[in-house]
Amino acid sequence: MKTVQQIFLASLVPLLLAGCGASGVETTDGGTYSGDQQGDDNSTDWAAIELVELGENGLLKPNIQTILVDNELHVFYYDAHTVVEGETFDFGEEFDAVYDLMYLVWDVDAGEIVIEPEVVEVLDNSSGLSAAYDASSLQPNVIYQGGDIVDSCQVGQGNIMVSSEDSLGWYDETAAIGLVERTVDVLSDGLVGGSMDIAIDSDGNQHISYQFHYEGCDGINLNYPDLHYVLLDANTDYSSLENDAYAALEESVDGNLYSYSSGVLSGAELNVAGGVNSIVINDAGIPIILYSHQQTNTDAYGLKVAVRNEADDWSIEWIDEFEDCVVEGIDAALNPEGYISAAVYTYGCESDDDERDDDWHKLHYLTQTASGWTVEPLYTTKQIGQYPSLAFDGEGNPMIAYYEIETYSGSELTNLAVAYKEDGSWDLQEVSNYSDIGKYNQLKITDEGKALLVSYYDAGNSILLFEKDL
Repeated sequence: MKTVQQIFLASLVPLLLAGCGASGVETTDGGTYSGDQQGDDNSTDWAAIELVELGENGLLKPNIQTILVDNELHVFYYDAHTVVEGETFDFGEEFDAVYDLMYLVWDVDAGEIVIEPEVVEVLDNSSGLSAAYDASSLQPNVIYQGGDIVDSCQVGQGNIMVSSEDSLGWYDETAAIGLVERTVDVLSDGLVGGSMDIAIDSDGNQHISYQFHYEGCDGINLNYPDLHYVLLDANTDYSSLENDAYAALEESVDGNLYSYSSGVLSGAELNVAGGVNSIVINDAGIPIILYSHQQTNTDAYGLKVAVRNEADDWSIEWIDEFEDCVVEGIDAALNPEGYISAAVYTYGCESDDDERDDDWHKLHYLTQTASGWTVEPLYTTKQIGQYPSLAFDGEGNPMIAYYEIETYSGSELTNLAVAYKEDGSWDLQEVSNYSDIGKYNQLKITDEGKALLVSYYDAGNSILLFEKDL
């Protein structure tokens, strides 16, 4: 990893050269992290900074998450390290490498790291990650798949954990265990994790949406998860809860439907709920979840929205504009008008001839209005949209960061790009077309109008920060 001084000096290069037409920071092999390399008119003035270089230890996915508070960018990510002799873990033995949940803080104004990378937790997986800021305690919170080993099936750690920091360091709390009420006690602690999201309301209550895989024992459980929700009250201590107590906390939002006759399972409608999900708290304090859904009995694909109602239940509807689309990316946020907006990535929508075209990757901007939902497809000559991240500038204009995948003729792209809507129209621009940058994107915009885009550089095995004054 570059030192703080090296990172700071590197950050000055594009800023000093911006007036000379510089398009990015030069890398050690002569390329640039940002800028136009293909000679078209799509030049960019994003400055590129390497935040951290990851270890070469078989990391599957860094699953980056960021929080912007008072011009400090809090960054959570996964790294991995090789297990050394004598190193032990609560979750098992005989690991060649384990996953480190890491945390650092970048000061936007100073242009430097002010909290060096530190370990939050060591885990046996890097399956899921989400983070949110608790304004009541002035602390960032992060959720992940960890905690206890699932009682059965050797699937490893299988709880949703939430960690925050105090004067003594990082501490964790179990948010959900995946209580399986349909089975005997020995299998009651099921598998939760994978896709997950957290939002924190003004009172400090934590709202978490996540996937529930039942016992996690076989293909049915793993491939047909439910979408669940848990609310953790800010004034309640959950540290001493017994497993059975989670029955009162964990709620099923959507998923599989089972029928029983005389207490015996007699039928099932299998669904895939929440493969990707995003939770938002509106101005009234109501949690709203956008999530992907596949109804296998009818082969219906699409996007659903679940709204917490006055009966403490969920009102669920399909969003018609995504009918028969495989939804593989969602980033939802509350827009300046107080409605829900989202960047939605689809991969394959059913065509008129009733054949699903799996080669078409598309990005959409979804907005809730007083009369329903509106969807704006972002048309381009490329197939785009993976790893979407949505933010708004001070004027309420949306910006979406995303990954360019390929042309419609099949040529691979692997570029980082943004779509920015001003004066009623979208401007799509490459941020970097250098060597596969653009995965696990996190976009934030400061009150002063500086866009901060954190992205994974696959070939360089590092996490980059791109900055631009809008």
